[in-house]
Amino acid sequence: MADSTNEVNQLLEGTTESMERTKAVLRDLANELASLVEIVGPQLDKQIFALRQARMTVTTEIREILTPLRDIRKFFLEDDYDREMIRLERFVVVCKELKELKAAGVLDAVSDTIIRLSIAEKK
Repeated sequence: MADSTNEVNQLLEGTTESMERTKAVLRDLANELASLVEIVGPQLDKQIFALRQARMTVTTEIREILTPLRDIRKFFLEDDYDREMIRLERFVVVCKELKELKAAGVLDAVSDTIIRLSIAEKK
């Protein structure tokens, strides 16, 4: 029985030593982890701040882009669309006619006449 008690005591001592070594390793790991948290924590905060700033910038830019797009969409869906398109077509026709008059020299002649009449009125 003394042998078995002695064996048990040796096993307990071995287990206790092993547990003490394991405990020391765990304590060292916990200390290293705490040191890492002190280093990594502020860096994470900076990255979170930068990401939030980027998100706010993107959100603002998208909002700025969507506003004119909504106006364009609204223009095409409103009742005024047909009337505005007719006005645009008339404007294009007038521009083409002005171009033809300019090419034919009629606008220059009219401009010269207006200038001469204006000068004659002032005298």
